[in-house]
Amino acid sequence: MSRDEKIMNAINKIAGRNLYKDGFLNRTELASLIFNDPHLLAEVNALVHPVVFANFEKWADEQTSPYSDYGKLPFCLKAVLRSLVDRIVTVVAPMEERLARVIRGNKLSREQVLEG
Repeated sequence: MSRDEKIMNAINKIAGRNLYKDGFLNRTELASLIFNDPHLLAEVNALVHPVVFANFEKWADEQTSPYSDYGKLPFCLKAVLRSLVDRIVTVVAPMEERLARVIRGNKLSREQVLEG
């Protein structure tokens, strides 16, 4: 979302304004827009998810070890990727830790995270 110019332009079009400063996506502003509007959320997902899947398939083809870790994926994407992998391991942390990670990683307020 911060390297692909086509996606960057499309996100700005969906948002109706420039959400990028110095090449970095203002994730807080994007979250406040899309988590309060299911239509905008669906538009962003339709834009971003195909790229995520393509990147995953490329990454998976390059793996040579019997086990590989693709890192953090939203739960909704794990369900779709299930058909492409043998197993999915989900590690769950306590709710307060997960909230703290989202707040810290996306610079959102606790209220914004709980609303989304």
